[in-house]
Amino acid sequence: MKDEAKKRGINIGTSHVINKEEADAMVFLDHPGINNEMFQYGIKNDIPLFLITLESPIIKSEIFSTELHNAFKKILTWSDCLIANDSGKYTKINYSYNIKANFELGKRNRDLIVISGNKVSKHPQELYSERLRVIKWYENHNRGYLDLYGTDWDIKIFHSNILGLIVNKINRKYKLIKNNYSSYKGKIKRKAEILAQYNFCLCFENAYGFSGYITEKIFDSLMAGAIPIYKGADNIAEYIPKNCYINYDDFSTIGEMHKFLTNLTDNEIVEYQLAIRKFLSSSAVDVFSIETFVKTSIETIIDQTKCF
Repeated sequence: MKDEAKKRGINIGTSHVINKEEADAMVFLDHPGINNEMFQYGIKNDIPLFLITLESPIIKSEIFSTELHNAFKKILTWSDCLIANDSGKYTKINYSYNIKANFELGKRNRDLIVISGNKVSKHPQELYSERLRVIKWYENHNRGYLDLYGTDWDIKIFHSNILGLIVNKINRKYKLIKNNYSSYKGKIKRKAEILAQYNFCLCFENAYGFSGYITEKIFDSLMAGAIPIYKGADNIAEYIPKNCYINYDDFSTIGEMHKFLTNLTDNEIVEYQLAIRKFLSSSAVDVFSIETFVKTSIETIIDQTKCF
């Protein structure tokens, strides 16, 4: 983004690089909070403010708090609901990736992988608990089929109230209250190398039912040629063809899903992979490219800022 802005005669930098007194515009990544010093400075000095929202509402509830959006000239958001009810305030933007489709075709040696942190939430639309339900099902019914990677799966995690945060901090350090998942393989440094060994990847967003909330989980899987088992955005099929992933909601039970996976032939697995390659090589994926993210961000700011 910095390089592209430079081509247009614009200097972009963090608040550590550009003094707030010299700023012609301020861009915030997710809502900074109404008491944030930079945010308040921008308001008081009539500096054009912009907001890019990438988090889910279960992490950042401010995403849908439209009354908190009034201070911003434009908000770049993944939310198709905000875009649909737009009054000129919102611009659509997606998570972005360096799109690649150079994985090898064919059935892999490993079956199902989960790469995720062990988290909990009380939000009614969270998916942490459903992800855990799948993990426990395989622990109890088919050990060895699912491999689990990520952080904190070796300990119990508590809800993020004051007591929970204290206990979690102590437990991470001393591992006093442990989990014992036989499927847990530890942390990983590079997803792509591990994903390329698996036929399927459980790709659950952190939340479900939010139109347009499509994160790296499914794209990491697609670009490695591991067939995603997806649950999250209710309009995923508007962005990614149905023959590129397996819809978790198509099954009434986890056992039914497992039977579907084990009955897939080698040729059917390759058919999914070919469909994934076709999608990743098509113009339909451009809305998720880094180039689109950068172009949309910069042009939105330029269009709304008179000094540029």
